[in-house]
Amino acid sequence: MKNLFLNLLVMCIISITASADNLTWTKDDQNITQEYLASITYSGSQYVIVGSNGIILNTNDAFYAAWNKQNVGTADLFAVTYGNNKFVAVGRGGRVLHSTAGGTWAVATNADTNSSLFDITYGDGKFVAVGGNGTIVTSTDGETWTKQTSGVSDELKAITFNATTQTFVIPDWTDYYTLHSSDGITWTKEDATFSGIADVASVNSGYLGIYGGALGATSVVYTSSDGYNWTSHNINEPNTGYNAIAVSSTHTVVVGGAYNVTPSAGVIVTFNNDNNWSNYDDKIILSDDNNPGTELNDVIYDGSRFITVGAYGTIVLSNDNNTSYTTQTITKAYLNSLANGWHLLGATSNIADMSLFDSINIVWSYDNISKKWYAYSSDTSKITNAGFNIINSISIGSGFWIYKK
Repeated sequence: MKNLFLNLLVMCIISITASADNLTWTKDDQNITQEYLASITYSGSQYVIVGSNGIILNTNDAFYAAWNKQNVGTADLFAVTYGNNKFVAVGRGGRVLHSTAGGTWAVATNADTNSSLFDITYGDGKFVAVGGNGTIVTSTDGETWTKQTSGVSDELKAITFNATTQTFVIPDWTDYYTLHSSDGITWTKEDATFSGIADVASVNSGYLGIYGGALGATSVVYTSSDGYNWTSHNINEPNTGYNAIAVSSTHTVVVGGAYNVTPSAGVIVTFNNDNNWSNYDDKIILSDDNNPGTELNDVIYDGSRFITVGAYGTIVLSNDNNTSYTTQTITKAYLNSLANGWHLLGATSNIADMSLFDSINIVWSYDNISKKWYAYSSDTSKITNAGFNIINSISIGSGFWIYKK
């Protein structure tokens, strides 16, 4: 029975279709922490989030699995990246942590700085972190670090490595210049016509930057084909501060905080990649009366979806495979309208009364924590006789399969 079900399940998943429209978003409601989540990265098999008071979350499946939580010390962590089979996190007072799998962390014994480190990237065989007082430090292993000469004394808030051009670029936060390096060690300064860049991303051989914005100010997207010459594009969104930017082949997502609503809230702005930066294609305000000021601080694209993190432990995910799906409240009338066969559904609200599915042959759900399949049928004996546990309820946001005949 198990093998038959798994074969049918694979057939069901392969047959799913969706349209590439505006992104849809799901908030992770595990409420695992109330800490300020500052940064997220993905290794290809493991997600890691870092934030205030040394909080570190990790999971192998950001959409379906639970997050593991730990505090490594009490120093705030501001950024995390992955490279050379290692995670490296940086933070307040020059704090540097490293981990091979994202679960067990060690403190770097030689970070070579007491300045806070605000961002980190990996490229050209080394980690490069930037921070206060013009600090730039590099390491090949995440353990031993060397302080490099930046030639500046301002706060450096963002860095990116362009794999196509093999170039590191740092936009200055408070003054009008950018820093460039081919190896992360020797840096040159180039005058710029802007400041206040909160984040920068590499796109093919070019770059995208987002102006942090401020109360009463208009946020700006900056584009550059070489990292030296930049073009500004007003988003025409006053009173919105943006903190991070991420890019897929079809969308660019910018996240931050909206200050023109009460209470202030997180904001997600989406652009279709058509170079029309002055007009976004979608905007979502994440209002939370219980946690006012739920600002979003970082966003990544993992190859199939965007994931953004922010204040009060906020984690929000775009739909899988970068496509949008039509949501449908699960009712008896809806279930009766479905054609016979397998259907993959998602709970848009908590389902406590499983008799809702009495007209369905069988319901299946997989618990990624216990690594077990659960099932429901009006005839519970065929579930227990087959050696499966019975589904007693379905939580909002959970995916499940039904077979109707």
